[in-house]
Amino acid sequence: MDEANTHEPGGISRTRGLDELLDDNLNPDTVEIPAGADRLMPSPASVQSNPTLQQYDREKGRHGQYSWVPGERRVAFNPITDETRAAYTAGVKQWLSEHHDMPFDIDGGIPDDLMMVRQSVSKSYRDLMDIYDRDGRARFITITPTYPGILSAVRERNKEPVAVPMHDTDQGWTLDLRALEHTLRPGDVLILTNPNNPNGYVYTEGDLRQIIALCKKHDVKIISDDVWSDQVHDPAKRHVPIATVAWEMGYANNVSWLFSTGKAFNTAYIPCSVAVVPNAEVRQQLQSGYDDQPSELGSQLAIDTMRSDGDEYVRGLNQRLRKNAELAVSIFREMGCRVHMPESTSVMFIQLNDVVVGHRNVIMRKLASVFHRKSGVDQSIPELMKELKIGFGMGERFGLPGYIRLNIGCPYSVLESRLTRLRNSWQAQMRKT
Repeated sequence: MDEANTHEPGGISRTRGLDELLDDNLNPDTVEIPAGADRLMPSPASVQSNPTLQQYDREKGRHGQYSWVPGERRVAFNPITDETRAAYTAGVKQWLSEHHDMPFDIDGGIPDDLMMVRQSVSKSYRDLMDIYDRDGRARFITITPTYPGILSAVRERNKEPVAVPMHDTDQGWTLDLRALEHTLRPGDVLILTNPNNPNGYVYTEGDLRQIIALCKKHDVKIISDDVWSDQVHDPAKRHVPIATVAWEMGYANNVSWLFSTGKAFNTAYIPCSVAVVPNAEVRQQLQSGYDDQPSELGSQLAIDTMRSDGDEYVRGLNQRLRKNAELAVSIFREMGCRVHMPESTSVMFIQLNDVVVGHRNVIMRKLASVFHRKSGVDQSIPELMKELKIGFGMGERFGLPGYIRLNIGCPYSVLESRLTRLRNSWQAQMRKT
Protein backbone atom coordinates (compact mmCIF):
# COMPACT_ATOMS: atom_id res chain seq x y z
CA MET A 1 0.00 0.00 0.00
CA ASP A 2 1.55 3.27 -1.05
CA GLU A 3 -1.08 5.72 0.04
CA ALA A 4 -2.17 7.12 3.36
CA ASN A 5 -5.28 8.89 4.48
CA THR A 6 -5.12 12.45 5.56
CA HIS A 7 -7.73 14.97 6.54
CA GLU A 8 -8.26 18.66 6.90
CA PRO A 9 -11.02 20.57 8.73
CA GLY A 10 -14.38 19.66 7.26
CA GLY A 11 -13.64 16.14 6.14
CA ILE A 12 -11.29 13.72 4.47
CA SER A 13 -10.10 15.43 1.36
CA ARG A 14 -7.36 13.39 -0.26
CA THR A 15 -4.91 10.55 0.09
CA ARG A 16 -1.19 10.91 0.41
CA GLY A 17 1.77 8.75 -0.49
CA LEU A 18 3.82 6.85 2.05
CA ASP A 19 6.65 9.36 1.64
CA GLU A 20 4.40 12.14 2.89
CA LEU A 21 3.15 9.96 5.71
CA LEU A 22 6.70 9.31 6.84
CA ASP A 23 7.48 13.00 6.56
CA ASP A 24 4.89 13.64 9.27
CA ASN A 25 5.68 10.49 11.21
CA LEU A 26 4.67 10.77 14.83
CA ASN A 27 7.27 10.92 17.58
CA PRO A 28 7.88 7.25 18.47
CA ASP A 29 8.28 8.04 22.17
CA THR A 30 4.81 9.30 22.99
CA VAL A 31 1.13 8.76 22.42
CA GLU A 32 0.63 12.50 22.38
CA ILE A 33 -0.09 14.27 19.11
CA PRO A 34 2.91 16.50 18.45
CA ALA A 35 2.50 20.01 17.10
CA GLY A 36 2.14 20.02 13.33
CA ALA A 37 0.77 16.48 13.10
CA ASP A 38 -2.88 17.50 13.19
CA ARG A 39 -3.48 16.67 9.54
CA LEU A 40 -2.02 13.19 9.80
CA MET A 41 -4.33 10.24 9.57
CA PRO A 42 -3.56 6.51 9.74
CA SER A 43 -1.91 4.83 6.83
CA PRO A 44 -3.94 2.40 4.71
CA ALA A 45 -6.54 3.98 2.48
CA SER A 46 -9.28 1.52 3.44
CA VAL A 47 -10.05 3.46 6.62
CA GLN A 48 -11.42 6.30 4.50
CA SER A 49 -14.84 4.65 4.61
CA ASN A 50 -14.79 4.10 8.37
CA PRO A 51 -17.76 5.95 9.93
CA THR A 52 -16.01 6.39 13.28
CA LEU A 53 -13.05 7.97 11.53
CA GLN A 54 -15.34 10.30 9.59
CA GLN A 55 -17.08 11.33 12.82
CA TYR A 56 -13.67 11.97 14.38
CA ASP A 57 -12.73 14.03 11.35
CA ARG A 58 -15.91 16.11 11.56
CA GLU A 59 -15.32 16.76 15.26
CA LYS A 60 -11.84 18.00 14.48
CA GLY A 61 -13.19 20.29 11.80
CA ARG A 62 -15.86 21.69 14.09
CA HIS A 63 -13.60 22.37 17.04
CA GLY A 64 -10.42 23.20 15.14
CA GLN A 65 -8.37 20.78 17.21
CA TYR A 66 -8.39 17.29 18.62
CA SER A 67 -10.14 16.55 21.88
CA TRP A 68 -7.63 16.82 24.72
CA VAL A 69 -7.94 15.55 28.26
CA PRO A 70 -8.09 18.72 30.43
CA GLY A 71 -4.64 19.78 31.55
CA GLU A 72 -2.90 17.28 29.27
CA ARG A 73 -2.07 16.86 25.60
CA ARG A 74 -3.28 13.29 25.44
CA VAL A 75 -6.17 12.40 23.20
CA ALA A 76 -9.59 11.54 24.65
CA PHE A 77 -11.89 9.25 22.68
CA ASN A 78 -15.08 7.30 23.30
CA PRO A 79 -14.42 3.99 25.10
CA ILE A 80 -14.50 0.76 23.15
CA THR A 81 -17.81 -1.08 22.71
CA ASP A 82 -18.19 -4.79 23.44
CA GLU A 83 -18.78 -5.53 19.75
CA THR A 84 -15.63 -3.69 18.68
CA ARG A 85 -13.60 -5.28 21.50
CA ALA A 86 -14.53 -8.76 20.23
CA ALA A 87 -13.74 -7.86 16.61
CA TYR A 88 -10.44 -6.22 17.59
CA THR A 89 -9.40 -9.25 19.65
CA ALA A 90 -10.17 -11.59 16.76
CA GLY A 91 -8.31 -9.37 14.29
CA VAL A 92 -5.20 -9.09 16.46
CA LYS A 93 -5.12 -12.86 17.03
CA GLN A 94 -5.28 -13.47 13.31
CA TRP A 95 -2.58 -10.86 12.67
CA LEU A 96 -0.28 -12.33 15.32
CA SER A 97 -0.87 -15.87 14.07
CA GLU A 98 -0.08 -14.94 10.47
CA HIS A 99 2.75 -12.45 11.05
CA HIS A 100 4.38 -13.61 14.29
CA ASP A 101 3.56 -17.34 14.40
CA MET A 102 1.70 -17.04 17.70
CA PRO A 103 -0.27 -20.27 18.23
CA PHE A 104 -3.80 -19.13 19.04
CA ASP A 105 -6.83 -21.41 18.73
CA ILE A 106 -4.88 -24.62 18.09
CA ASP A 107 -4.38 -27.72 20.20
CA GLY A 108 -1.74 -26.98 22.81
CA GLY A 109 -1.62 -23.32 21.77
CA ILE A 110 -2.27 -20.10 23.66
CA PRO A 111 -5.91 -20.04 24.90
CA ASP A 112 -8.23 -17.30 23.66
CA ASP A 113 -9.04 -15.81 27.04
CA LEU A 114 -5.44 -14.87 27.87
CA MET A 115 -5.55 -11.80 25.61
CA MET A 116 -6.80 -8.53 27.08
CA VAL A 117 -7.68 -5.40 25.12
CA ARG A 118 -6.12 -2.44 26.93
CA GLN A 119 -5.56 1.27 26.55
CA SER A 120 -1.84 1.38 25.77
CA VAL A 121 1.35 -0.61 26.11
CA SER A 122 2.86 2.00 28.43
CA LYS A 123 -0.14 1.89 30.77
CA SER A 124 -0.02 -1.90 30.78
CA TYR A 125 3.61 -2.14 31.85
CA ARG A 126 3.03 0.48 34.55
CA ASP A 127 0.03 -1.46 35.89
CA LEU A 128 1.97 -4.73 35.76
CA MET A 129 4.89 -3.16 37.60
CA ASP A 130 2.46 -2.11 40.32
CA ILE A 131 1.05 -5.63 40.60
CA TYR A 132 4.47 -7.27 40.70
CA ASP A 133 5.73 -4.79 43.28
CA ARG A 134 2.89 -4.92 45.81
CA ASP A 135 5.31 -5.54 48.69
CA GLY A 136 7.67 -2.80 47.47
CA ARG A 137 10.62 -5.16 47.25
CA ALA A 138 10.78 -5.90 43.52
CA ARG A 139 13.76 -4.74 41.51
CA PHE A 140 13.20 -3.83 37.87
CA ILE A 141 15.89 -5.09 35.52
CA THR A 142 16.40 -3.45 32.13
CA ILE A 143 18.65 -4.39 29.24
CA THR A 144 20.11 -1.07 28.18
CA PRO A 145 19.86 0.94 26.07
CA THR A 146 16.10 0.89 26.45
CA TYR A 147 13.01 3.05 26.02
CA PRO A 148 13.02 6.09 28.35
CA GLY A 149 9.36 5.53 29.27
CA ILE A 150 10.32 2.27 30.96
CA LEU A 151 13.13 3.92 32.91
CA SER A 152 10.76 6.71 33.94
CA ALA A 153 8.12 4.20 35.05
CA VAL A 154 10.64 2.57 37.38
CA ARG A 155 11.72 5.92 38.81
CA GLU A 156 8.12 6.90 39.40
CA ARG A 157 8.16 4.12 42.00
CA ASN A 158 11.10 5.81 43.76
CA LYS A 159 13.44 3.13 42.51
CA GLU A 160 16.35 3.05 40.11
CA PRO A 161 16.37 0.58 37.20
CA VAL A 162 18.98 -2.14 37.50
CA ALA A 163 20.75 -1.97 34.14
CA VAL A 164 22.35 -4.86 32.29
CA PRO A 165 24.11 -3.16 29.35
CA MET A 166 24.29 -4.61 25.88
CA HIS A 167 27.71 -4.60 24.21
CA ASP A 168 28.41 -2.41 21.17
CA THR A 169 30.87 -4.65 19.29
CA ASP A 170 32.43 -4.48 15.84
CA GLN A 171 29.89 -7.10 14.75
CA GLY A 172 26.92 -5.20 16.19
CA TRP A 173 24.94 -5.14 19.41
CA THR A 174 25.13 -8.25 21.59
CA LEU A 175 23.49 -9.39 24.82
CA ASP A 176 25.52 -10.07 27.96
CA LEU A 177 23.68 -13.10 29.29
CA ARG A 178 26.38 -13.83 31.84
CA ALA A 179 25.93 -10.37 33.35
CA LEU A 180 22.17 -10.90 33.30
CA GLU A 181 22.47 -14.14 35.27
CA HIS A 182 24.77 -12.51 37.82
CA THR A 183 22.25 -9.68 38.22
CA LEU A 184 19.00 -11.62 38.60
CA ARG A 185 17.62 -12.64 41.98
CA PRO A 186 14.25 -13.95 43.17
CA GLY A 187 11.45 -11.39 43.06
CA ASP A 188 12.99 -9.35 40.23
CA VAL A 189 11.03 -8.18 37.19
CA LEU A 190 12.84 -8.12 33.84
CA ILE A 191 11.44 -5.57 31.36
CA LEU A 192 12.33 -6.10 27.69
CA THR A 193 11.68 -4.14 24.52
CA ASN A 194 11.68 -6.51 21.55
CA PRO A 195 12.73 -5.23 19.08
CA ASN A 196 14.97 -2.98 21.11
CA ASN A 197 14.25 0.72 21.15
CA PRO A 198 16.61 2.51 20.42
CA ASN A 199 19.17 0.23 18.73
CA GLY A 200 16.82 -1.97 16.68
CA TYR A 201 18.21 -5.26 17.97
CA VAL A 202 15.83 -8.16 17.32
CA TYR A 203 15.98 -10.89 19.94
CA THR A 204 16.48 -14.33 18.41
CA GLU A 205 14.60 -17.38 19.58
CA GLY A 206 17.86 -18.58 21.11
CA ASP A 207 18.20 -15.31 23.03
CA LEU A 208 14.68 -15.65 24.39
CA ARG A 209 15.14 -19.27 25.41
CA GLN A 210 18.27 -18.42 27.36
CA ILE A 211 16.58 -15.44 29.01
CA ILE A 212 13.57 -17.53 30.02
CA ALA A 213 15.86 -20.27 31.38
CA LEU A 214 17.70 -17.72 33.53
CA CYS A 215 14.47 -16.15 34.77
CA LYS A 216 13.05 -19.59 35.55
CA LYS A 217 16.19 -20.48 37.49
CA HIS A 218 16.02 -17.29 39.59
CA ASP A 219 12.21 -16.94 39.84
CA VAL A 220 12.02 -13.69 37.86
CA LYS A 221 8.91 -12.24 36.18
CA ILE A 222 9.11 -10.88 32.61
CA ILE A 223 7.28 -7.98 30.95
CA SER A 224 7.96 -7.66 27.22
CA ASP A 225 7.03 -4.57 25.20
CA ASP A 226 6.85 -5.72 21.57
CA VAL A 227 5.24 -2.62 20.11
CA TRP A 228 7.85 -2.36 17.30
CA SER A 229 7.50 -5.99 16.24
CA ASP A 230 5.96 -5.28 12.82
CA GLN A 231 8.91 -3.10 11.80
CA VAL A 232 11.63 -5.72 11.33
CA HIS A 233 13.28 -4.60 8.10
CA ASP A 234 16.40 -6.79 8.07
CA PRO A 235 15.45 -9.64 5.68
CA ALA A 236 17.59 -12.06 7.69
CA LYS A 237 15.70 -11.41 10.93
CA ARG A 238 12.23 -12.23 12.20
CA HIS A 239 10.37 -11.23 15.32
CA VAL A 240 9.72 -14.01 17.84
CA PRO A 241 7.27 -13.21 20.67
CA ILE A 242 8.64 -14.27 24.06
CA ALA A 243 5.08 -15.24 24.99
CA THR A 244 5.23 -18.09 22.46
CA VAL A 245 8.61 -19.33 23.68
CA ALA A 246 7.55 -19.08 27.32
CA TRP A 247 4.42 -21.08 26.53
CA GLU A 248 6.53 -23.83 24.97
CA MET A 249 8.98 -23.81 27.91
CA GLY A 250 6.29 -23.96 30.60
CA TYR A 251 7.03 -20.48 31.97
CA ALA A 252 4.10 -18.55 30.51
CA ASN A 253 2.53 -17.85 33.91
CA ASN A 254 5.45 -15.55 34.69
CA VAL A 255 5.47 -13.63 31.39
CA SER A 256 3.24 -10.72 30.32
CA TRP A 257 3.47 -9.78 26.65
CA LEU A 258 2.38 -6.38 25.28
CA PHE A 259 1.60 -5.46 21.68
CA SER A 260 -0.03 -2.81 19.52
CA THR A 261 -0.30 -2.17 15.79
CA GLY A 262 0.11 1.54 16.50
CA LYS A 263 3.75 1.87 15.47
CA ALA A 264 3.34 0.04 12.17
CA PHE A 265 0.07 1.74 11.19
CA ASN A 266 1.05 5.12 12.62
CA THR A 267 -1.83 5.25 15.10
CA ALA A 268 0.20 5.21 18.31
CA TYR A 269 -1.49 8.44 19.39
CA ILE A 270 -4.89 6.69 19.57
CA PRO A 271 -4.94 4.43 22.66
CA CYS A 272 -5.55 0.76 21.92
CA SER A 273 -3.35 -2.29 22.54
CA VAL A 274 -3.39 -5.88 23.79
CA ALA A 275 -1.76 -7.74 26.64
CA VAL A 276 -1.30 -11.51 26.70
CA VAL A 277 -1.35 -12.38 30.42
CA PRO A 278 -1.47 -16.13 31.15
CA ASN A 279 -1.39 -15.69 34.94
CA ALA A 280 -5.05 -15.73 36.01
CA GLU A 281 -4.44 -13.79 39.24
CA VAL A 282 -2.52 -11.03 37.46
CA ARG A 283 -5.13 -10.90 34.70
CA GLN A 284 -7.93 -10.56 37.26
CA GLN A 285 -6.10 -7.72 39.02
CA LEU A 286 -5.62 -5.87 35.71
CA GLN A 287 -9.30 -6.28 34.89
CA SER A 288 -10.70 -5.18 38.24
CA GLY A 289 -8.11 -2.96 39.87
CA TYR A 290 -7.04 -0.52 37.17
CA ASP A 291 -8.98 2.09 35.22
CA ASP A 292 -8.41 1.31 31.57
CA GLN A 293 -10.22 2.76 28.53
CA PRO A 294 -9.16 1.45 25.11
CA SER A 295 -10.30 3.68 22.27
CA GLU A 296 -13.24 2.76 20.05
CA LEU A 297 -11.61 4.72 17.22
CA GLY A 298 -8.20 3.12 17.68
CA SER A 299 -9.72 -0.35 17.73
CA GLN A 300 -11.77 0.23 14.58
CA LEU A 301 -8.78 1.65 12.71
CA ALA A 302 -6.67 -1.37 13.68
CA ILE A 303 -9.44 -3.73 12.58
CA ASP A 304 -9.71 -2.02 9.18
CA THR A 305 -5.99 -1.98 8.53
CA MET A 306 -5.41 -5.58 9.60
CA ARG A 307 -8.31 -6.85 7.51
CA SER A 308 -7.47 -5.02 4.32
CA ASP A 309 -4.18 -3.65 3.07
CA GLY A 310 -2.09 -3.89 6.23
CA ASP A 311 0.17 -6.62 4.81
CA GLU A 312 1.14 -4.65 1.74
CA TYR A 313 1.56 -1.43 3.68
CA VAL A 314 3.88 -2.96 6.29
CA ARG A 315 6.02 -4.57 3.57
CA GLY A 316 6.39 -1.24 1.80
CA LEU A 317 7.11 0.59 5.05
CA ASN A 318 9.89 -1.81 5.99
CA GLN A 319 11.47 -1.62 2.55
CA ARG A 320 11.66 2.15 2.83
CA LEU A 321 12.93 2.10 6.38
CA ARG A 322 15.71 -0.25 5.28
CA LYS A 323 16.71 2.11 2.51
CA ASN A 324 16.68 5.05 4.93
CA ALA A 325 18.79 3.16 7.44
CA GLU A 326 21.39 2.33 4.78
CA LEU A 327 21.64 6.01 3.86
CA ALA A 328 22.00 7.17 7.47
CA VAL A 329 24.61 4.54 8.31
CA SER A 330 26.67 5.53 5.27
CA ILE A 331 26.67 9.25 6.10
CA PHE A 332 27.38 8.86 9.81
CA ARG A 333 30.23 6.48 9.08
CA GLU A 334 31.69 9.08 6.71
CA MET A 335 31.70 11.41 9.71
CA GLY A 336 33.65 8.90 11.77
CA CYS A 337 30.73 7.73 13.90
CA ARG A 338 30.30 4.20 15.16
CA VAL A 339 26.92 2.96 13.97
CA HIS A 340 25.42 -0.42 13.08
CA MET A 341 22.65 -1.20 10.64
CA PRO A 342 19.51 -1.48 12.76
CA GLU A 343 17.59 -4.69 12.27
CA SER A 344 14.24 -3.05 12.92
CA THR A 345 12.23 0.04 13.95
CA SER A 346 12.26 3.55 12.48
CA VAL A 347 15.05 4.72 14.79
CA MET A 348 18.78 4.09 15.11
CA PHE A 349 21.39 4.53 17.85
CA ILE A 350 24.63 6.27 16.96
CA GLN A 351 27.83 6.64 18.97
CA LEU A 352 29.43 10.08 18.55
CA ASN A 353 32.37 9.79 20.94
CA ASP A 354 34.99 10.49 18.30
CA VAL A 355 33.18 13.18 16.33
CA VAL A 356 33.55 16.95 16.43
CA VAL A 357 30.53 18.87 15.16
CA GLY A 358 30.77 22.50 14.06
CA HIS A 359 28.09 25.16 14.23
CA ARG A 360 28.42 28.80 13.13
CA ASN A 361 32.20 29.10 13.38
CA VAL A 362 32.19 27.46 16.82
CA ILE A 363 33.65 23.98 17.05
CA MET A 364 31.90 22.06 19.75
CA ARG A 365 33.91 19.85 22.04
CA LYS A 366 33.97 16.20 21.21
CA LEU A 367 30.49 14.96 21.89
CA ALA A 368 31.96 12.33 24.15
CA SER A 369 32.80 14.99 26.71
CA VAL A 370 29.70 17.06 26.00
CA PHE A 371 27.44 14.08 26.63
CA HIS A 372 29.10 13.41 29.97
CA ARG A 373 28.77 16.91 31.40
CA LYS A 374 25.60 18.89 31.76
CA SER A 375 26.84 22.43 31.20
CA GLY A 376 26.46 23.57 27.63
CA VAL A 377 24.39 20.61 26.44
CA ASP A 378 21.06 22.37 26.68
CA GLN A 379 22.36 25.37 24.73
CA SER A 380 24.54 23.98 21.96
CA ILE A 381 23.01 20.70 20.83
CA PRO A 382 19.39 21.92 20.49
CA GLU A 383 20.68 24.98 18.61
CA LEU A 384 22.48 22.73 16.16
CA MET A 385 19.43 20.52 15.79
CA LYS A 386 17.19 23.49 15.10
CA GLU A 387 19.57 24.95 12.55
CA LEU A 388 19.81 21.71 10.59
CA LYS A 389 16.23 20.57 11.28
CA ILE A 390 17.37 17.22 12.65
CA GLY A 391 15.89 15.77 15.82
CA PHE A 392 18.15 13.78 18.13
CA GLY A 393 17.40 11.97 21.36
CA MET A 394 20.19 12.08 23.93
CA GLY A 395 21.68 8.73 24.85
CA GLU A 396 21.35 9.37 28.58
CA ARG A 397 17.58 9.12 28.23
CA PHE A 398 18.01 5.54 27.03
CA GLY A 399 20.46 4.62 29.78
CA LEU A 400 23.61 4.90 27.67
CA PRO A 401 25.54 8.21 27.49
CA GLY A 402 27.70 9.02 24.48
CA TYR A 403 25.03 8.14 21.91
CA ILE A 404 22.17 9.82 20.10
CA ARG A 405 19.00 8.30 18.73
CA LEU A 406 17.91 9.38 15.26
CA ASN A 407 14.38 8.95 13.89
CA ILE A 408 14.65 7.83 10.24
CA GLY A 409 10.87 7.67 9.71
CA CYS A 410 10.71 10.27 6.96
CA PRO A 411 11.00 10.37 3.15
CA TYR A 412 14.37 9.36 1.76
CA SER A 413 14.79 12.75 0.11
CA VAL A 414 14.20 14.60 3.40
CA LEU A 415 16.60 12.36 5.31
CA GLU A 416 19.25 12.71 2.61
CA SER A 417 18.94 16.50 2.58
CA ARG A 418 19.16 16.88 6.37
CA LEU A 419 22.03 14.46 6.88
CA THR A 420 23.98 15.85 3.93
CA ARG A 421 23.78 19.30 5.52
CA LEU A 422 25.00 17.86 8.81
CA ARG A 423 27.92 16.12 7.12
CA ASN A 424 28.84 19.22 5.11
CA SER A 425 28.74 21.39 8.22
CA TRP A 426 31.01 18.96 10.04
CA GLN A 427 33.43 18.70 7.12
CA ALA A 428 33.61 22.50 6.76
CA GLN A 429 34.51 22.91 10.42
CA MET A 430 37.07 20.12 10.26
CA ARG A 431 38.82 21.91 7.39
CA LYS A 432 39.18 25.00 9.61
CA THR A 433 40.92 23.10 12.38
